[in-house]
This record gives sequence, C-alpha cells and structure tokens, in this order.
Amino acid sequence: MADVIERALAGFAALPPGSTEGSARRPWREVLVVDDLQLPSGFPNDVLLHIVKAHHRKMIKVAHPDAGGDPELAAELNAALAAALAELGGAP
Repeated sequence: MADVIERALAGFAALPPGSTEGSARRPWREVLVVDDLQLPSGFPNDVLLHIVKAHHRKMIKVAHPDAGGDPELAAELNAALAAALAELGGAP
C-alpha cells in the first residue's frame, strides 16, 4: 500500500508548474504577500519561514483546485513556497 502512495505522490511531483504564458514569474515574497510586511533588516529566517508557511496555508486553501480554486495560482503558490524554503533554508 505504501508503495502505491509513493508512486502516486511521485507522479504529482513530476508535474510541471502552471504556465507562465504572458507573464514573468513573480518573486516568492510577492506571491506569498511577504513584501508588504516591511520586516526589519536582520529579521530571523526561522520566524520569516513560519510566516511564509502560514501565508501559504491560508492562500492554498482557497486556490487549491479541490476547493474550486485556480490550478495555475495553486501551482504558483507551491513554487513560491519551494523558492522560499530554498532561500531561507527550511524543510518542506
């Protein structure tokens, strides 16, 4: 059973991100609405990562296709979270 689940999840991970036709990819701070927070210089990455994950959770609940949302927006949110994790050194 676990093998079936792993194969299914691997298939989802292999899917390409949503199309970015006609627009440049937005920075993760813009997508996850962190730009507007005006955080002070030297703000701890672990705290920022907590904020980023909270913003992602809130936004993906609305954007996810299973909730009637936009698949391209959901893909953009997931790509932004991945970029934030890579930059801030966080785990998924």
